[in-house]
Amino acid sequence: MKRKINLLVICLLLVWGCGKNSSTTKTNVVADNPSIKKFFNQDGQFKIQFEQPPTAYSQYIPYEDGKILMNYFIYEKGINLIYCISYADYPESFTADKVDVDILMTLLATYIDSQKAGLEVQKMISVNSYPGIYFKASNSDTFVYGEYILRENRLYQLTVTKEGSYHNEAEANAFLQSLELL
Repeated sequence: MKRKINLLVICLLLVWGCGKNSSTTKTNVVADNPSIKKFFNQDGQFKIQFEQPPTAYSQYIPYEDGKILMNYFIYEKGINLIYCISYADYPESFTADKVDVDILMTLLATYIDSQKAGLEVQKMISVNSYPGIYFKASNSDTFVYGEYILRENRLYQLTVTKEGSYHNEAEANAFLQSLELL
């Protein structure tokens, strides 16, 4: 139980947190298993591949002089592995007069600092022409593959978080690359 709580806290810190450099374009890959259907969220305007239906919940988090609603979709596979996508609509001031790459780099740096994590890989990506950043990071307990994607003032956060070691990279990337922004 403690492990699940720790992994969930890491997922939440990725939200509140709101290497190597290269640039790539992300392609949307669909898993080879046709029996697994993509999860669709109308409000979030996305589809993504989960092995099972995720648990969904929302909560308000503090932001500047108010609060924003963060929406989470989490699938726990076993006792130490979590797949998560979350999104929030920030005020327009979040992106106004700012460079997208700078916003993404600042979010990632904040997360890395908050977790006292080592950043092993970071690279700029594009999802349906929207800017994003892919990363691989860990501290002594938690290992994360993740992406932040900025769609105007909406921030999507995808993570595959495992306690003790990195999850299979091909499986983690299949989840991350299954995202379709509608």
